[in-house]
Amino acid sequence: MSAAPKTTPDACLNTLDKLYTDLLHLVTSVEKGSGSELTARLRNVESELTTFKDQVKSIPNINMSSSNLSPVSNSTSPQISQETIVQKQQTEKNEPLNCPFCTSKILLEGKADGFSDIEQDLPLPRQQKGLETQKESVKGFWIVKDMFTFENAGFTNSVDGMKYLTCADCDFGPIGFVDKDTKFNLIAPSRILQKP
Repeated sequence: MSAAPKTTPDACLNTLDKLYTDLLHLVTSVEKGSGSELTARLRNVESELTTFKDQVKSIPNINMSSSNLSPVSNSTSPQISQETIVQKQQTEKNEPLNCPFCTSKILLEGKADGFSDIEQDLPLPRQQKGLETQKESVKGFWIVKDMFTFENAGFTNSVDGMKYLTCADCDFGPIGFVDKDTKFNLIAPSRILQKP
């Protein structure tokens, strides 16, 4: 019996990115009410979850006891994954940044002017109808000084004094915002896909 190959954290992050994209497509299918498409999307999510679980199990020194697999509350889950992203990106140049929904290229590799760990409230990409705009606190942003550096970013009209960045192809967003004082464009790593 051969030992399972060791999985790298990058492989796990790539699988997690695919899972996130599959979940976004699943939500869209639910909103459209397409039954056959919904079934296919659910199978994709199930497959990606199984792959991700197997990859995590193969990482050395990971304890997979049932107490470690209990659900995490929504309030702590985004913070944990976001902290991981911030630590990773503070030591690297940016990889190509793509829309998580349509995978359109938003920014080429190495084109970001820097990284800031500031915290900003951004509206959620999916809003519930009939409610006040729901927001989440996002920490850590790639800085792009010149708006013409982008490959494919859209800009909203000012909303409550703030302009937001979106994917120009599918309007997914906001993926970031325009700083009022510096006019720099800030992109949230948690709202985009990074593909090597």
